[in-house]
Amino acid sequence: MKDVLPQAMADMFREAFGTDDSQLELVCEKFEEVAIPKKDFYLRQGEVAKSKAFLVKGAVRYFYFDDNLKENTLFFRFENSWLGDIESYHGQTPSKINIQALEDTALLCISKNNFEVLQKEIPMLEKWYSINAVKMYSALFNKLVEAKLRTPEEKYLHLIKNEPGIFQRVSLKHIAAYLEIEPQSLSRLRKRLIKPKD
Repeated sequence: MKDVLPQAMADMFREAFGTDDSQLELVCEKFEEVAIPKKDFYLRQGEVAKSKAFLVKGAVRYFYFDDNLKENTLFFRFENSWLGDIESYHGQTPSKINIQALEDTALLCISKNNFEVLQKEIPMLEKWYSINAVKMYSALFNKLVEAKLRTPEEKYLHLIKNEPGIFQRVSLKHIAAYLEIEPQSLSRLRKRLIKPKD
């Protein structure tokens, strides 16, 4: 079998859909290996999402430009995550977001047409995707609502709890943008929180 799928992704297909080796071979044939250099983009605001991707290695950030051309960072994604803009992908409308590599990043991409072929060949995939698309939308909505309701300190603590290695992989500038504070304020916040208590 063509050695394209990372182990985590192959295991997901086997466990979720009961795929055998012949079906996994078909899955491999439909995905394309894509390398995104650091600072380059998987998707740009205004483009139509023609594919979705599985993040094999690397880190990306989701952000958008507002009417004043200010960057607004939404969140970050790391290994073993799915990437894409669901709204743009399904509606074939211009994307409202950018997905940018923060490190040299390796993806497995699948076009909309090829994913639809797999849905026909592996019937459980269509059911699984329908269920998970709703979950992804719900999780994203909740994430954005919580981001607006939490204070920068609460967002910071939540971030390091869920992504403890993030400061080794993502610049302070981007983390500060996610927290909606200035980099200097982030530095002061970090110093205050890690300062030993008397």
